[in-house]
Amino acid sequence: MTPALDREAVPPAGAHWRGLEVGVMDDPPGRYENAPRAEHRVMIHLGAPARVTCRHDDTYHTRLQTRGDIDFVPAGSASVWQDDDPTSTMSVWLDPNLMAAAARGMARGEPRRLPGPRVQRRDDGIFRLGLLLKGEVGAEHPSDPLFIDSIGMALAARILELYGCAEPIPSGARLSKPKLRLALDYIEGRLDGEVRLADLAELTRLSPSHFRVLFRQTVRRPLHRYVIERRVRRAKGLIENGGLSISQAALESGFCHPSHLARRMRQVLGLTPSELRRGDASPLGSFPRFQAAR
Repeated sequence: MTPALDREAVPPAGAHWRGLEVGVMDDPPGRYENAPRAEHRVMIHLGAPARVTCRHDDTYHTRLQTRGDIDFVPAGSASVWQDDDPTSTMSVWLDPNLMAAAARGMARGEPRRLPGPRVQRRDDGIFRLGLLLKGEVGAEHPSDPLFIDSIGMALAARILELYGCAEPIPSGARLSKPKLRLALDYIEGRLDGEVRLADLAELTRLSPSHFRVLFRQTVRRPLHRYVIERRVRRAKGLIENGGLSISQAALESGFCHPSHLARRMRQVLGLTPSELRRGDASPLGSFPRFQAAR
């Protein structure tokens, strides 16, 4: 028998954040073994159709794997793969503590071990979230940590829903007015620094997964998008007042680099900081701060 290769012996292209790790792999045909890990694993097939046989613990599955197929491997499970064709995949490893945090506020406890592997599933939401994380691997200017926090929490919550371990938050649920004011004031006071989902959840006495959904349903945009819009608005004011350079305005608004500000400002307002300073064009919109009724 051909010796089994460790699919992770040569580190894949990847990235690591708090509670979340991503690897992107292009492998030739062969037999691969993955030792048990302490994290839950989501594997997403990205490439052309490939004939594979997989074994998760004592469960075997032979299939034609196609783009968008998803496997879930709970923490502590070993895997063996026999790939008859080249494969292109990405894996997301989720810390059990992240899964537990997602479960809080979703009605069905805090599972730290999912009941068993699930293979060749299809879910558009998980696939899109995976591609967003893949875009962060090797990015010249990585996204704000709040964006990664939100993606990780959304991914964990969706997995729990598919496993029947949690229930979706009702679409009509909203943040209370006092909690919304707390959150908005907190964000506004930290636009020049780091805003984290866990801190906002603790402030409002909600679970991170609960806060993330309630904020989106109240403000009608995702949390990370709202924060970006407020940072762009702050940078716009600093640039228009003429007292700071574009580089200084970027740092004062929480952007790590002027090019990061330029990309976000074009997305939000339709023009760059240089164009704004020259007065070459009128912005498409200003996105004022969301006001909570008092």
